[in-house]
Amino acid sequence: MAIFGIMNISLGLSHVIGHQIGPKWHLGHGITSCLSLPTVLRFNQPNSLEAQVQMAKSIGINAKKSKEDMASEFADRIEQLIGELGLPTRIHEVHENRDDFETIARNVIDDPLLTANPRPVTFEDVIIVLNNAW
Repeated sequence: MAIFGIMNISLGLSHVIGHQIGPKWHLGHGITSCLSLPTVLRFNQPNSLEAQVQMAKSIGINAKKSKEDMASEFADRIEQLIGELGLPTRIHEVHENRDDFETIARNVIDDPLLTANPRPVTFEDVIIVLNNAW
């Protein structure tokens, strides 16, 4: 019945990556978000710029910067906060190799929740995101 709670919620690439790497590598979903969210924010920036700018403003990022710079700083600050909390920010901190990336990417592409991501995602994009999160 838990699935009924998320049926009307838009989820995206970070969440879907978490669906794959969490069970595969025995990681909690919060940790998978630590690993993927900053990189996915950067990936999605062209298609979610206005939303990211609003989030940047909400945490006090200088509104006199370009929108792109504000969004980039927002992702950087999220990653910084994760690290300050003593949580992993990179996949290599919790997993020893990249051998699973192709399988993970195939499974990510097949997840129906991916359709809510603000930017269209290809198999190759998932590989890039995973490598950038490495």
